[in-house]
Amino acid sequence: MQEPSSGSRINYVDVALSKALSSDLTLTINTKPISAQDSGQFKNYEPVTALSFIVKAGDTQAKLPLSVVNNNLYESGVTLAYTVSAPPSTEYVIKSDKSVITIENTDALPTIRFNAPNRTLLEGDTKSFALSLDHYSRYPVSVTLETSGTASTDDYSDTLDDSKIVTIPAEKLSLSFNVSAKKDTISEGAEGLRYTLKNPSDVNVVDKENTLDIYIPGDKRFNDTGFVTRYNGTEFGESNTQPEYPNQDADFGLDISPDMTHDDGRYGFSYSKFDIHGNLVPLTESKYHCVRDNTTGLYIENKPSDPVDLPLTRKAVEDEQKVQRDDPDNYVYPNEPDRNYVISSENWQHSTYLYTWYEKDSALNGGSEGAKNMTMPEEVPIDYTCAISQDSSGDRRCDTAAYLSQMNRFSICGFTDWRLPTPTEMKSLVSFNVDNNDNNNRAFLKFIHGKTYFTSATNAERNGSAWCVNTVSGQTKLCNKGSYNSVIAVSGGKE
Repeated sequence: MQEPSSGSRINYVDVALSKALSSDLTLTINTKPISAQDSGQFKNYEPVTALSFIVKAGDTQAKLPLSVVNNNLYESGVTLAYTVSAPPSTEYVIKSDKSVITIENTDALPTIRFNAPNRTLLEGDTKSFALSLDHYSRYPVSVTLETSGTASTDDYSDTLDDSKIVTIPAEKLSLSFNVSAKKDTISEGAEGLRYTLKNPSDVNVVDKENTLDIYIPGDKRFNDTGFVTRYNGTEFGESNTQPEYPNQDADFGLDISPDMTHDDGRYGFSYSKFDIHGNLVPLTESKYHCVRDNTTGLYIENKPSDPVDLPLTRKAVEDEQKVQRDDPDNYVYPNEPDRNYVISSENWQHSTYLYTWYEKDSALNGGSEGAKNMTMPEEVPIDYTCAISQDSSGDRRCDTAAYLSQMNRFSICGFTDWRLPTPTEMKSLVSFNVDNNDNNNRAFLKFIHGKTYFTSATNAERNGSAWCVNTVSGQTKLCNKGSYNSVIAVSGGKE
């Protein structure tokens, strides 16, 4: 007989009489396990002890009951002894009082998987990781955990033996092992470690569910959001934790203390100021050329934001260039109250200037160079979206590559490796604080808010666009490389 797919089911053992009796026959039924189990979590049937069953007079057939149970256990067929007896009588003889009953298993071979396929493990921490079966097995099951990824054996250790074979004992559902990310003094970015289930024995492995990916962030960090107020069901201005609305952004991270107010930045942000040579200057200094984000190690240029003049149209630019070409010996770069282009060029890093995205290096441009802008004459270093220093040389254009070349040519703050930020780096500069009291952060990066900034990242499918970050919403979106957007240069960091 076969076990049911779930629960229990009454099955019957057939009994035959060679001839009908003239009176009722009372049989006594007993069961005894052979390889089957009649008790405990994995019992195969309900045991019977001295159960009376009446065969009616005149009957030659009877069906004796046996309740078979699904035990959620993978196993082969199991057996039990089913016996009958009756009072002594001259009317009958019981020639066969015992039958060996086989109960066939219907539970499939169990499947093994990791409890959680993706986990994060910080340097210096140890976590437990579990393998589980979807149902029990009467037999031990084993798999080999094959390791791969960018993490080396110097970066982590685990409690597995050298064979990497793990065995879940019979009638158990899970097994755990520990992984530790080693703490070191090396400044490094993220690493990945993957465990893959291989060589299954007495167990199934599903290809799409056979990996555990562990992300080890290393010592690279990014700023928190700066968001310190909470939603209370109606508004977003609550300063205290809301039990009815748990796990809000303001409950976690570097900015969890609303009273965390420092001279170097509020709500987990921390900055230092540097002059054009790269010397550290006091936080109260109003003239500085870059800041260092002390959380990420990233250096960010400081952009002037005082009012400047630019030509209003491309035609106005062309007219100015024509004036210079017509009389180069007497041409004077405008320095007038209503169009002070000298001031515009002196402030060539200005926060309002806009640029197209351009990168000629095929290893960096995602397959599309982008939009290379018009080159400005040395004598008229101005366009209608940006201006270049009168002391400039080389790339004099309103595009990202030209802007970075100027930053590196002048070695602002002593750096010659200025670049565009990654999307994550750009987002880390944004404070989402909504309590209208974020002036201390904005004193360091006061120019950054209210604009859309190009980043260094391109899109694999739409290589005519680059990723941008809106500093009002923090949204990352695609911007056509030929569109005009703000640019900020960064250096260093741990990425």
